[in-house]
Amino acid sequence: MLLTKEELLDGAKKSLENAKELIDEGNLLFDNGKYARAFTLSQLSIEEIGKSSLILESILFDKYKSKRQQKLLMKQIVNHKNKTKVAQRIDFLLAMIIEDKEIKKVLINNFAKQSEQIDKINDFKNFSLYVSVIKDKFVKPSEKIPQSLVEDYKFYAEIRYEATRQFNELLVNNLEEISQRFAETNPDELVNNPPDDIKELIDMVENN
Repeated sequence: MLLTKEELLDGAKKSLENAKELIDEGNLLFDNGKYARAFTLSQLSIEEIGKSSLILESILFDKYKSKRQQKLLMKQIVNHKNKTKVAQRIDFLLAMIIEDKEIKKVLINNFAKQSEQIDKINDFKNFSLYVSVIKDKFVKPSEKIPQSLVEDYKFYAEIRYEATRQFNELLVNNLEEISQRFAETNPDELVNNPPDDIKELIDMVENN
């Protein structure tokens, strides 16, 4: 049985709502000095943000109407590393709309850096939950996860959530029009001859 567009929209909405709940609960842990599990919830919220984006993209690009397409979508939304990658793209999208050059650079540098650290990020999620063996020693999460790392990922989770919330609201409220525009866009032309603002961001990534 295939999920309908309305059911998928509900899934995207609930995934994003859950991301916010994870952020709020992570903040409670952080405020009480429980940094390891605060990191866990921040990273899980980032993954839920990625899940919400994947579901909405499947609707936007009309890739949800067959069993094969929905099977691929389900595979994507249970892949933790893939959801993290998708959430990281929010930094790139924010850089496109922010005018301040320095903030653009920070966002692009962060996007380039974290996109190369997917495995490391997933490892830290495991370190934040379980006693691990590192260099022949047993290490507790509280010994491995520093406050500074949690502060960074709390920040990433919060800005990605807020940006995704606004993007999703815009897309859902104008879904038919935006879907039609995408359908009329030649993707090869967009890749081969991107707009100047996107060229500038690509140059920033390549020169990072």
